[in-house]
Parts: sequence; structure tokens; C-alpha cells
Amino acid sequence: MQNCNKVILEPVEGVRLQTARALNATPTEYLGACPEISPPLRLCYFALTFFHAVVHQRNNYGALGWNRPYEFTSADHHSSRLAILSVLKELRGDADRLPEALGQMRYIIGELVYGGKISDGQDRMISQDLIETIF
Repeated sequence: MQNCNKVILEPVEGVRLQTARALNATPTEYLGACPEISPPLRLCYFALTFFHAVVHQRNNYGALGWNRPYEFTSADHHSSRLAILSVLKELRGDADRLPEALGQMRYIIGELVYGGKISDGQDRMISQDLIETIF
């Protein structure tokens, strides 16, 4: 009995589950909204979804995750999703302006939507570092 291995099937947890939930809840019309911006839209949307999952998952670790507890909801994800779409629509297919658009998205998502809820200075620095790394 001591030399046996146990095989346990457990449901997926954490960032992977959060990302999968958000991606599965996405309406199909969103990703097909504008065919000319479809590739950058898909990449930016996945980055947003991954960022949302990481930020949301940090709440589970108490003081190790954030210095203060924050309520990040699916409404934050939804409003950021709409912001990404509007910023990319302004490009009108001009790929040269994509780095500028990414900067705008980082500001909108990192400072306005998610950063508006973060009140601690160190937590704000962590959030900004995450958004810079992921986007």
C-alpha cells in the first residue's frame, strides 16, 4: 500500500478556469464585429481575459495577493471588452497605429476600469506591472 500511487481527477481551478469561463461567456458577435480588426481584437481580448483572471485570482490569497480586498466583477471585464473594441475600431485597419492603441488600452483598462477600484499604492504598482506584462 505504501508503494502505490493515487490518481485523482479534480476540476480545473484558478486562472485557467477563470479564463475559460470568460471566453465561453463571450458572445460570438463580439469577435466577429469588425472583420478588418479581427486578429488584433482576438489577441487583445485574450490578454484582457487573462489579466482579469489573474487579478481576480489574487483575491483568493488574502494579504499575499492584494494588500486590501477588491471586488473585480464581470462588469469590469465587459466594460474593458467594449473599450478594446472601440479603440480598435478607431484604427480603421491602420496597423501602424497599433502600438498607440495598445497604450490607450493599457491606460483605459489598467487605470480607469481596474485601477479605479485599487486604493493601495503598492497594489496599483502590481496592477500596472501586470497590465504592462500581459498587454
